[in-house]
Amino acid sequence: MSNVLDRYVSYFPQYTDHSSLHSLQVIDFCNKMIGDQIDMLNADEILVLLFACYFHDTGMGISEKDYAQLHDKIISKDYMAKHPGISIQEQIRSFHQEFSAGFIRKYASLFEIPSEEHIEAIIQVSRGHRLTNLNDPEGYPSDFKVPNGNTICLPYLASLIRLADELDIASDRNVFFENYDPNNLEHVKHQSIQHMEMTENSFDLTVKRHEDVEINDYIDLAIQKLQYTLEYCSDVCSKRTKFRIKQTIVNTIEV
Repeated sequence: MSNVLDRYVSYFPQYTDHSSLHSLQVIDFCNKMIGDQIDMLNADEILVLLFACYFHDTGMGISEKDYAQLHDKIISKDYMAKHPGISIQEQIRSFHQEFSAGFIRKYASLFEIPSEEHIEAIIQVSRGHRLTNLNDPEGYPSDFKVPNGNTICLPYLASLIRLADELDIASDRNVFFENYDPNNLEHVKHQSIQHMEMTENSFDLTVKRHEDVEINDYIDLAIQKLQYTLEYCSDVCSKRTKFRIKQTIVNTIEV
């Protein structure tokens, strides 16, 4: 998967890191949020979560051939008509969760995924990392059945991966990232949010402030988005599952 995930740079050479290291970070955050609830998960749920963590950004580095094959299934003619001149990169970025789903579907046999039901669960949890409605009982049932009799709690797993993906926001997320551009607001944001510490009740961000108001506003938007994602995912879990996300607030520590 490292080779597949590292291909994102062919489309996004100046983008923040979305390599296999990002996937490992997402797994780590999921582990920490699950905590002692791990005994409430069955083996199939753990399998699906791990696969989804590795697969969720595969659409960012999809091959030109796969992009061409999947394009018309994912992006409507109406959307293209309303966005004349949109680049391939912008299309992939905007719909990468759907291109990831197409990648999983096409190459599932290579990864020895146990059943068609497991493939569907992995696709839905991967898609769930952005934009999809996790309160949809048809797309995200709380008791999705797999052939061996186990059920998979799709809204919980998708909530975990959506929140974990947002948490990978700090500059110490990947010390090997070498493409820092001081004129790129995304890069400056990640450099300014220096560290994320997960406590039992909160996510604590160490933030370096700037004289530039635009940069500070951009940082604040990212923090607000993380708080919104936390509240949304917590609400999904409390209303639709037996699981809980224990953290309730995003704190900032300014340096």
